[in-house]
Amino acid sequence: MNRNGFPATPRSTFWIAILFSFILAGLASPSAYGQYSKSAANRLIKQGQAAEQREDWDTAYNDYVKAAARNPKDLRAREAMFRVRSQASASHMAKGYQFLRQGDDQGALTEFMHAAEIDPTNESAGQEIAVIRQRLNQAPAQPELSPEQVLQQQEMASIGSPV
Repeated sequence: MNRNGFPATPRSTFWIAILFSFILAGLASPSAYGQYSKSAANRLIKQGQAAEQREDWDTAYNDYVKAAARNPKDLRAREAMFRVRSQASASHMAKGYQFLRQGDDQGALTEFMHAAEIDPTNESAGQEIAVIRQRLNQAPAQPELSPEQVLQQQEMASIGSPV
């Protein structure tokens, strides 16, 4: 017996036991993680289905995306994600058009950009984004120039082009 009350064992036996326990833990963890990710993916799929029943397309899409990320081999999650994607994008398009009717270009732009982010194949979202950006980027009327600025512009215009 040593002074801690444990039987005296050689140090090599102690380290072999520690090494053996790490090996067992390492062998068990991938399967345990796989089971965790599968159960988490199944839980997310069920949440997505419930959101789909409520026609909450954003939540359903996000749940399916997370489920597909947790378990990439699960075709149910990927199929559901692609099925709901167009509806989630369309709901943002509808919100964007509503903002346009209210005269809120920034709100509409945000919704159209979100629709394009969800479904990159949504061509109408890209077109609406381009129209709004063009409208927002149009330069306002030229401010009045001071007499010095007018003279500078005249001088610049009078300079000939290079030979």
